[in-house]
Amino acid sequence: MKVLTICLLLLFTVLNGFSNYQAPVADAHELVSAFGEARMSNDLKNLRFFMGLGISTNEKTGVLVQTMKAGYVEKIVTHHPYYGTAVFINHSDNTQTRYIGLSRLTGSFMKLFEAVNVEFEDLPLTITFDQGEFELEQGQPIGFTGVSSFFKIPAAYIEIIDLQTNQAINPLNLLKLDLKPLGYGIAFKRIRVNTQEYEFSPGAVYPFTGEKPMVDMLIENTSARSEFKFALSQLRVKMDGVPVLTIQMDRIPLDLQDKANRVYGEKTNHQTFWYRLTTPWTSAPIVENEIRKIEAFNDKIKVEVEATDVFGTIQIAEFWLKRR
Repeated sequence: MKVLTICLLLLFTVLNGFSNYQAPVADAHELVSAFGEARMSNDLKNLRFFMGLGISTNEKTGVLVQTMKAGYVEKIVTHHPYYGTAVFINHSDNTQTRYIGLSRLTGSFMKLFEAVNVEFEDLPLTITFDQGEFELEQGQPIGFTGVSSFFKIPAAYIEIIDLQTNQAINPLNLLKLDLKPLGYGIAFKRIRVNTQEYEFSPGAVYPFTGEKPMVDMLIENTSARSEFKFALSQLRVKMDGVPVLTIQMDRIPLDLQDKANRVYGEKTNHQTFWYRLTTPWTSAPIVENEIRKIEAFNDKIKVEVEATDVFGTIQIAEFWLKRR
């Protein structure tokens, strides 16, 4: 009982430490992008994880962005190939919030930027600060939403980084936004087995050859807002009733940002997500993977896929794999 009490206290301490974050914009009820989605790099060479959150401003530019938590400014960047114009703020809980893709800055930020930009106009620029040099309160204005560099849809784009572990944290786990589901659902669209692609049909039998099946599955949102497709927040896979894979979009190490192909298969883009149900990798956001431990697959395998979206909707698909 004493050990259990200590564990609960530790858990409470951790959860309480990552708290008191407020939404960066007013009326934060809709998304344009979710944590962990796949994005092609600017040079089209790598499939990258999107490490933040895009909060809808109804495609309006000039919406005021405010600090999510009190802290001090570590740096301001402009004309960055990915972040565009962005502000990085460090906090007492060893996190850093990033406000990215801004159209322009405001207040003391703007005055400082204009003073430096006279000499470095339109060139990539990074302005750094020491701890305590540029402190901010929660809710203090930073800048305005717009279109900047990698971010083409006007929205509030943010990232939250755990500086202690060097991982990106899913902002939805800290902000607790009251999201409008807008009729979104989950659709299992297609399946790819050993490079052969099929329309998905519940309960169907799909052939595979060789010792191990390689299976990818196209899973999409269904909604009238077809321009926005969100990655799942969780994916679980069972084979013959045994859990073999769990993908949990809670945290992603920063040094794995260009490794989204560990989760997503070929033909994946920012609106089409092919999930690798038999990925061999074990690094986050993959939190459980028993695939590599299976020495021999049965000739016929029952597969169950449980998908959970950012709104908490859960959908289950079942099918069979049969060795040809």
